[in-house]
Amino acid sequence: ANLCGHCDNCLNKEETESDLFSKEEAEKVLNHLKNNESSIIELQAALEIKKSVIQTVIQFLIREEKISVVPSSPGKYKATFQG
Repeated sequence: ANLCGHCDNCLNKEETESDLFSKEEAEKVLNHLKNNESSIIELQAALEIKKSVIQTVIQFLIREEKISVVPSSPGKYKATFQG
């Protein structure tokens, strides 16, 4: 699930958030969440990315519906798999 680069959220990211996180950082977070339900602190430890960057990436990926909050564990996130 790559960031497409042409939808509204990706275009807005390029204009407003591009200085806050890179596409590579977003891909790292998304790929980690495909295999692990993780909190921001767990992502920070596993990926060695700053907490503020992870928070921005999480917000972006939620808007893109690529990840969601784990219902049974608020504060943890997981990748969404769309058919």
